[in-house]
Amino acid sequence: MKIIKLSLCISMVGAFATLPPAYANEVVTNCTQVTDTGGSDSNTNNNESCAAVTIPFDFGDAPETFPVLLANGGARHQLGTNVYLGKCVDGDSGELQGEASADDADESQPVYGVCETDAFGKQDDEDGVAIAELRVGDTESTVQVTTSADCKLNAWVDWNQDGSWGGAGEQVFLDQQLTAGLNNLTMDVPAFAAEGTAYTRFRCSTAGGDGIGGEAIDGEVEDYKLTILPAIPKVPVSVGDKIWIDANQNGQQDADETGLAGATVTLLDKDGNPVNDLDGKPVAAVTTDGGGAYVFGNLAEGQYLIRVETPEGYLPTQGGTDVDDDVSNTDSNCQVVDGKTQTSDFSLTTDNMTVDCGFYMPTQPVHSIGNMVWVDDGAGDKTNADNGQFDEGEALLNGIKLELRDTTGAVIESTMTSGGYYLFSGLNAGEYQVCVAATNFKGMGKLVGYTAGVNGKEADANTGGDSNDNGGELS
Repeated sequence: MKIIKLSLCISMVGAFATLPPAYANEVVTNCTQVTDTGGSDSNTNNNESCAAVTIPFDFGDAPETFPVLLANGGARHQLGTNVYLGKCVDGDSGELQGEASADDADESQPVYGVCETDAFGKQDDEDGVAIAELRVGDTESTVQVTTSADCKLNAWVDWNQDGSWGGAGEQVFLDQQLTAGLNNLTMDVPAFAAEGTAYTRFRCSTAGGDGIGGEAIDGEVEDYKLTILPAIPKVPVSVGDKIWIDANQNGQQDADETGLAGATVTLLDKDGNPVNDLDGKPVAAVTTDGGGAYVFGNLAEGQYLIRVETPEGYLPTQGGTDVDDDVSNTDSNCQVVDGKTQTSDFSLTTDNMTVDCGFYMPTQPVHSIGNMVWVDDGAGDKTNADNGQFDEGEALLNGIKLELRDTTGAVIESTMTSGGYYLFSGLNAGEYQVCVAATNFKGMGKLVGYTAGVNGKEADANTGGDSNDNGGELS
């Protein structure tokens, strides 16, 4: 039987590399059977020729409490697909663990991409993620993620530092779509994030859906040691100054103007809500002292507004200057907003003892009461006598005493007619009575023998009628 040598041809898709046994993460074997020209086995002792190809994987390198090792289902990504974080990725053994630095220190093969050298002269393949400085109390942080190709990001932070990424709020990105190159992201930080070392895991793959552990067919996993710094000590700030009486209503504190005592002042946030001080205690409203001064202290930096309860009988003066733009300490920062007297919201980063509000007491409008006193005798025409109307020819009486009385009948002031006319002026709004004094009807009084008219009287003196009788006898 003629023996024919057959060439062995193996075709595989992917990148091939010769790896040391330590990095043989997964072995794929392809074989072909050798036969004679009739299809019979040509050599029963050597009936297959095989090619073995090693598929490299990238693993994480966080401490052992996290899923890192191949043996405990650690996160791993098949390499050779040109999808990775940063500028390069190398193959790992699946046996690295530490403080998220073992991968860099290992310098394993193969390498995909071009790695830069770190400060220790090692190839830096953990270069895909940069997290901004983070402190206790921060609510968010900037994260920069660089990728070689489009992929979906899943990431976790051990905020409570219990050695697990499975806690509530610890997955910070869920299938976040990234594009090749630099991606600027914002990561929410929970209130329970503690000072100290928090380990992070970032995984990116084309398909996404990656969990804390398990395999992905492309992409990379990078673990990082994140230091959460203590909160920057908060320096208390104060705000206040003076509530004053702007007597001349010019919106400026003049030298002779005084403070307004007893005014109620409230500090609110920019949306008009109550605020707490640095100790977490509610900031209560204050009352201005005898000089109109007020102050709120032990405050955190932030946006605030000040509201003043308009004192009874006063109105806010002109002004409303924005506190943030106000370089003067003599003008008014208050304005009326939705019926409330308050400042606009302002930024408080240092003590500000220049926030003032002015009020004035409006001048009360004054009024007058008056007209005439006459003899309603008809001027010779008896048909017009005592008709309650001032008719032509009827005499006006001079030197008649009239009294202005309040609603209780008490005399406020008195006056005499001049040419038959009288006037009470400079009166505030209110109810009054005008009376012809009883002394006019006694002794040498000019009305001795006269009596009050009884006909044609106007029922309501407030109707403003002229040349008619408003009088009547007092009981």
